[in-house]
Amino acid sequence: MTAVSITFFVDKFGRRKLFLTSTGGMLVSFIAWTVCSSQFALHGNNAAATAVIVMIFFYYFFYNLAMSGLLAGYIVEILPYAIRAKSFALNAFCINLALFFNNYVNPVALDDIGWKYYIVYCCILAVEFITVYFLWVETKNTTLEEIAVFFDGENARVGDAVIAAHLEEGYTGDEKKQEAIQIAHIDQA
Repeated sequence: MTAVSITFFVDKFGRRKLFLTSTGGMLVSFIAWTVCSSQFALHGNNAAATAVIVMIFFYYFFYNLAMSGLLAGYIVEILPYAIRAKSFALNAFCINLALFFNNYVNPVALDDIGWKYYIVYCCILAVEFITVYFLWVETKNTTLEEIAVFFDGENARVGDAVIAAHLEEGYTGDEKKQEAIQIAHIDQA
């Protein structure tokens, strides 16, 4: 429900702000989850066990703010067309690798070191938050051409520059496509 609801507000809040809220909220809730798990494991505190369940719900609320749907959209939005499909496939591979790890490594690690294993994920979430804070660009209310300029600078090949490059390189598409490119280039001039 959270992921679907937030789609109506992406352009109002901005992608970077949503990612920061998401990763920051996941980090805080996972730290609380870790502390409550330790209190239950060390002292048998039943209130701490109940708090762990609450923190799990908070964690997934923050996860769904950005990571469920916005992550795929952001990747497709910021990458040039030429590498978009490959990068999206790499993203899917990394997600499946993480799922494999979570399914087969986490149970073993939790059996061996218990609640202390959660500290690893707290560190991973801290690195994610820092990465989003320092490296992710806000793309709210920008066109794909403007986003290309964010990453490639003023020499970005967008719009007319792409059409001109196709014409200079001797575009080898069928005749109708080539005519359409020439007409589009003339109309833009």
